Amino acid sequence: MSARLPPNTLKERGGSTHYGLDVYVDLGSKNLSGGTPRLFWDEVKHSIYASKKGSSIPSNAADESHFQMTKASYESFDFVWELLATLSLVNTACCIELRQSLLSRLRITVAGTLHASHPVAELCGLLYRCSEDAELGYLHPTTCRLRRSIIDIARRGRRLEAAESMARDFYAKTCSTGLYSCLARSCARSLSHVFMALGRLNDARDVCQTIVCSTSPVMDPDLYDERAAQTMEDLAEIELLSGDVQASVWNLQLARTAAERLWPESVALRTMEEKLAMECYALHS
Repeated sequence: MSARLPPNTLKERGGSTHYGLDVYVDLGSKNLSGGTPRLFWDEVKHSIYASKKGSSIPSNAADESHFQMTKASYESFDFVWELLATLSLVNTACCIELRQSLLSRLRITVAGTLHASHPVAELCGLLYRCSEDAELGYLHPTTCRLRRSIIDIARRGRRLEAAESMARDFYAKTCSTGLYSCLARSCARSLSHVFMALGRLNDARDVCQTIVCSTSPVMDPDLYDERAAQTMEDLAEIELLSGDVQASVWNLQLARTAAERLWPESVALRTMEEKLAMECYALHS
């Protein structure tokens, strides 16, 4: 970094040099450049750079700082840009604890200066929560959609070994704590679809039943959410492929009942009704 450090930035601890962030005392509007205290962000960047070079940085550095900024500073484009760029997970991969400390401090300070529901305060909170899940970045909805698409492409392209490997890894990371969210259940369905493509119907059935039971311990379509209803339709297909037509029609009827509540007059509902009218179900409907 070419930025010049102010006095007392370097700290000697145990014979090694540490770059502290407590140098932000009394940073006022006189340091503003483009609406954001440049000195503050320069020192943050310097600390990140020092960490990349192997210098030790105290994890409570942000808590030691008591910097001052105007309301305009927090609402400026520069401030939001620095939050997203300087404190990105990629840029702070070597000092996640520093990132968390800074974002925690900024979240509290911005909420107190502006308002807890102010977009910038909420952004700080969102970034802070993402930092807590740095190793589980799969949990971000956009990431999940992307990985599901990649798995689906591999499955439809009959690259089933690769699809299974990706789906298992995806399932392990996103569903390790249970299928309590709609997002987790969506990720689990990717694995069940791969099992179906592989012809491993028992494995596919087990995953599907886990998805459905996560929403309701009993087979009650009035309690199903969208993913559970879609999974019941998957179960109907699994049972049909297994040769158990009666079980298939029963699952499809439950799926239709849930769909009538969730998606009235929808294409999904009409598709289920068309399936129930198929000749293979005629004697069991």
